[in-house]
Amino acid sequence: MDKYSFCSGCGVCAAVCPINNIEIIKINGSLKASKIGNCLKGCNLCEKTCSLNDSSFLEDYGFKEKIMGKALKCYAGHLIDDNSRISSASGGLTTGFIEYLMDEKIIDAVICVKKNSGENKYSFFIADTVEKVRESKGSSYYTVSANEVLKRIEGDDKKYALIGVPCLIGSIKKAKTLNNNFFKNILYLFSLSCGQMMNHNYPNYLMYKDNYKNEVDWEICFRCKNPKETANIFYTRIIKNNKILVNKSCSDQYPIWKYYMFTQESCLFCEDFFGITADITLMDAWLPQYYSDWKGNNIVIIRNKDLLNQFEKFAKSKAYIKEIDESDVIKSQSSRVNDKKNVLSGRLYLAKKNGINIIRNTKASEKSLTDNAVYIYESFKCNVNSNIYIDNILKQKKLYVSKILLKFYEWKIINLDKNYIIRKLYESYYGRKTS
Repeated sequence: MDKYSFCSGCGVCAAVCPINNIEIIKINGSLKASKIGNCLKGCNLCEKTCSLNDSSFLEDYGFKEKIMGKALKCYAGHLIDDNSRISSASGGLTTGFIEYLMDEKIIDAVICVKKNSGENKYSFFIADTVEKVRESKGSSYYTVSANEVLKRIEGDDKKYALIGVPCLIGSIKKAKTLNNNFFKNILYLFSLSCGQMMNHNYPNYLMYKDNYKNEVDWEICFRCKNPKETANIFYTRIIKNNKILVNKSCSDQYPIWKYYMFTQESCLFCEDFFGITADITLMDAWLPQYYSDWKGNNIVIIRNKDLLNQFEKFAKSKAYIKEIDESDVIKSQSSRVNDKKNVLSGRLYLAKKNGINIIRNTKASEKSLTDNAVYIYESFKCNVNSNIYIDNILKQKKLYVSKILLKFYEWKIINLDKNYIIRKLYESYYGRKTS
């Protein structure tokens, strides 16, 4: 497992290992699966269940025809209850629908993540009451391993739903396909759309940048709403004892996210944004008609007939929903769709050209690589492993040059101190110094 430099650390391999020979470790802030001792001869369950090791299985779920997979129906909308809606990351439909399934005794509990104030800022847990479900509200752009919780539920007679990101959902789905005894008490898989997850260094960087280097026991909320802003402007807040220490708008953080500065490496080569193996996928409604509503709205893709029936029953009394076309779903996530269809191909091209070993069987087409991406690479073959060289280029104050340099860093063509790159990017983008 140590060879998997692009592991997401989801933990499914550790959960299914018959001899408990895999642990999830943290390397430079990123979670990775690591082998403890010798494996069983001919087992390879870890490789077989990993959704990032071989992504060709996505074709079984319609990926070749549609990047969002096979949908029965798609909806946009939000909870009727304003308080629950406002305290959620988007329109509150994820939490609201889970509560409905528990009230109706369709599931007994949900496996999801919640905030912590310790070293790991989020962790998976089992929410078996509505109150615990509400504790887990919000989005976590933070890598979390599910292996301990998945082991804990093994063999019990409860009925679960699980909420996770596409790589975790895909690995669970592969495991269930390989052996129907794996996770058989997880009845429904809920995916949140995901373009990237931040590693554990990102919150620490935000604290460091705002001169809170020595603070401990704080929590981070990645998606906080502001009634004075539109829905697509949200804030990341770090809070300790009800005091806000850090409050950054999404525009403040734009360069960090845009150039993947703290992104888990596996996200750079993952093509499943929509969680197409899940029974249901939920995401933000990033469409013009919903921007003005700061309280937030969801888009929901439903692929399971039983869940579709239950969702429509739930919505009759608990939510305002409107059926939308699949083209609107794609439009709402257009930048991420472009990233997965085109930019990903550029990364694959450059990684392969520079000998980076990606343990994947990705179906992203290298033919969609644009001529411009090839031109950028071919034009900047010169040595860029020099801070002086980067300083001189950034003095031109052309943002596209910064993009090129950061893409080179992302593709491992240059190997500079990451904090130096971040500082220089901010200076180039905002035109001001940063510590």
